[in-house]
Amino acid sequence: MAAACRGASRVEGHLVIGVLPGAGLGSERQHTAELDVALFTGMGQARNLINVLSADVVVICGAGGAGTASEAAHAIKAGRLLVLLGVPPLWRDFFCSLSGKVQTAEDAEACCRYIQECVDQP
Repeated sequence: MAAACRGASRVEGHLVIGVLPGAGLGSERQHTAELDVALFTGMGQARNLINVLSADVVVICGAGGAGTASEAAHAIKAGRLLVLLGVPPLWRDFFCSLSGKVQTAEDAEACCRYIQECVDQP
C-alpha cells in the first residue's frame, strides 16, 4: 500500500485515499504519511471488500501477500475488471483460470492503456 500511495501522490492533482483496517490514527499512523484522506474502518482485513466494491478496475501490482490475493479474489467475485501488473506466473495462471475478465500487463504503461480502452468503451 505504501508504494502505491507514494506513486499516486506524485501525480499532479492527486487525491490519495486510504481505506484502512484500523479504528483510528493510533493504530494506523504508519500508513497515513502519503494519504490525503484516511478512512479508518475498524474492519480489519474485511476492508479489502470496500476497496474492491468501490472500484471499477482493480490493479494488483507484483506479488503481495494474502490481503492482496483476497482483493484479487473479491474483484473476480464482484465482476470487477482485474488487471495483474507484473505478477508472478503462479498468480497469473491462478487468477486467469478463475475468470475471463482478468487482464495481465507487463508494465504500468500497458496497464494504463488497457484501463483507458475499457473506460472509453460505451
